[in-house]
Amino acid sequence: MNGGCLCLRAKMVDNSTRDLIIVITIALSLSINKAVFDEIREVLKFLVIGLIILGLLVLGVVYFVKKSLTKRKSESLEATKPIVLSQIEEHTLTEKRLPLIEDSRKTEKTPQIAAIPKRKDITITLDADKRFFRFRELKLEEVNYLLAKGYRISEHKSLSSNKKEKYLLKTRFNESLNHCFVVFDIANFLESKGVQVSLFVTKKPDLVFELNSRKFAVEVETGKVIKKKRPELIKKVNLLKKEYDEWFFVVSDKKLVQKYRSLGKTIEKRYLLNYLEKILKWGQISPQKSSNQNNSYRRMGAFSKSKKPPTIIGS
Repeated sequence: MNGGCLCLRAKMVDNSTRDLIIVITIALSLSINKAVFDEIREVLKFLVIGLIILGLLVLGVVYFVKKSLTKRKSESLEATKPIVLSQIEEHTLTEKRLPLIEDSRKTEKTPQIAAIPKRKDITITLDADKRFFRFRELKLEEVNYLLAKGYRISEHKSLSSNKKEKYLLKTRFNESLNHCFVVFDIANFLESKGVQVSLFVTKKPDLVFELNSRKFAVEVETGKVIKKKRPELIKKVNLLKKEYDEWFFVVSDKKLVQKYRSLGKTIEKRYLLNYLEKILKWGQISPQKSSNQNNSYRRMGAFSKSKKPPTIIGS
């Protein structure tokens, strides 16, 4: 009996050991499988990422290859297009060059060639050195001729007009258009009244003329000299006082009257016509006229006993 018990105990120990071994084996296999699974998962992860990158690279290569092929195809089409057009044009021209075969019995009419009109010669008789022209008195060809000679178009109001008109002017040296117009406008007015006028551009006055053996000088000012070169202007005033019997400034801006009046007689441009007409009226009276006529002009303020020209009010 004791022997049977021992045998049973030994058998139970063997079963327990076997179960323990089985459990340990299963645990070891599970742990090994988990490690292997983790490794496989990591490998698959890198493999998937690699496949994605490779796919993107393939797509990029395909895109650029396709684009390059499309570009080459379009260039080849463009290169062949003019060749086709030129062949068509050449064919058309060849057809046009082919002689027309007509029946000899038909009479051919020779086409009449229209006569080419002869070019009209234009003669310009203007003096390009005049420097002063009224626009409305010129032809188109003359205007173009003067513009080519350096003239410029500007609007001004003349002494002989009540409204502004266009003129073609050519200035001298650094002269302004306004100064140029006033000088030549005064000269034209006096010359139209039979007065001989001399023009200067250097140290002498702008205009010089004579009436009854008296020398007159006119200095046209725009305000630039008195502002920037006052000493030179004073020097010129002293020269005018010394060499001329009568002289005066002409200014186009009423704001400049007071500035120039401190240096000498100053006439604003809007009163200039009246002043010049009074001078001309005085100049027409000769010393041989009767004393009664002279006295009447004296009462009008035309001239004084010393044969001086009139003085306009406010000058």
